[in-house]
Amino acid sequence: MLTAVLSGALVGLYFSGSMLEIYNFIALLSTATALVAIGAACAAQLVLMRREPDRFTPQQRRRGRWTASVGLAVVALMIAGSGATIVALTAGCLLLPLPYYLLALRRRADAPAP
Repeated sequence: MLTAVLSGALVGLYFSGSMLEIYNFIALLSTATALVAIGAACAAQLVLMRREPDRFTPQQRRRGRWTASVGLAVVALMIAGSGATIVALTAGCLLLPLPYYLLALRRRADAPAP
C-alpha cells in the first residue's frame, strides 16, 4: 500500500514539472537516501568503538574515531547541500518506519517471557 502511494506521488511529480527537473529531483533524493545509509555506518562505527574498545588496537581506535567522525560530517554536509526539499523528504523517509519500530518494541515488552 505504501509503495503504491509513493509511486503515485512520483507520478504526480512527473506531471508537475519538466523531465529534467524530475530526473534531477529523483537523482538527488536517491543520493540523499543512500548517504543516510553511509552516515548510519559511520555512526555505528563510533558506537561499536565506544561499546567494545577491547576489540580494537589503540591505533585502530584513534583512526576509526577520526574517519567515522569526518565521514559523518561529510555525509551531513552532502545531504544538506541537496536542498531543503530533499532534506525534508529524506527526513520523512527516515521517520516513516519509526512508528512500526516503536510498535514492535511495545509488543516485545508486552510479550510473556519464555
